[in-house]
Amino acid sequence: MKKNILALLIIIFIFSGIGAQEDGPAVSVTINPARPAAPPVVDTDNHFTFTLVINHPFLEEVTVTEPIFPLSITLNQLIKHPRSSPEGVQTVVEYRFTSADSGRVTLNAFIVETPEGITEAGPFHLNIRNPNPVQTIITPRLFWDSPPNQVTAGERITLTLRAADWNSPQPPPAFFMPEVPQGVILSAQRLSAEGREGGIVLQLTLIPLAPGDFSLPARTLEHENTRFNMPAMRIRVIGR
Repeated sequence: MKKNILALLIIIFIFSGIGAQEDGPAVSVTINPARPAAPPVVDTDNHFTFTLVINHPFLEEVTVTEPIFPLSITLNQLIKHPRSSPEGVQTVVEYRFTSADSGRVTLNAFIVETPEGITEAGPFHLNIRNPNPVQTIITPRLFWDSPPNQVTAGERITLTLRAADWNSPQPPPAFFMPEVPQGVILSAQRLSAEGREGGIVLQLTLIPLAPGDFSLPARTLEHENTRFNMPAMRIRVIGR
């Protein structure tokens, strides 16, 4: 399962087993990595290791009965080996999984059996999520508010760009300021809080200096999760 596998972040809510019988072996559980990094390429396996550490020294006397694993994870490898610790020799059972999907995963109880008795470890709840979730893009509708079709050279007019159903104070008006064409004086007006709340995105003062056409091209700007499609504008400028 190497193709199109989601990168994982795993948050563990339960890390240790619970003994079903007091005379069973002590069992502890670790999951590694707890927060794996996203792979550099999409066909790299995303895996995590679920490890049972059983306080019993003789490997051949330890039997582990696994639950039925969820369909969203795949067992790639099972390793069983002894390990020395300050407490003595322990038996380690490692399950190496790959997950192909995000969401909540439950690993039901693992049954650990030794000559000492039986211990039930689990269940364990994991939240597996994509570290690069699809971000929702907001696209407010922008429009020039009743611009004139024709103005006279030297005439001072105000051009107002508005957004429908959007009145956020960010980004500031300077973010929307277009490149000033030749032959005109074009400056941004300071907006009041009331103007922003009323949906005004940008207000410009235009003074065309000579006859011709004043035009602003359509542009697309992005700020965080918002995309602004600024409409074009064309105004004919006539002489006095």
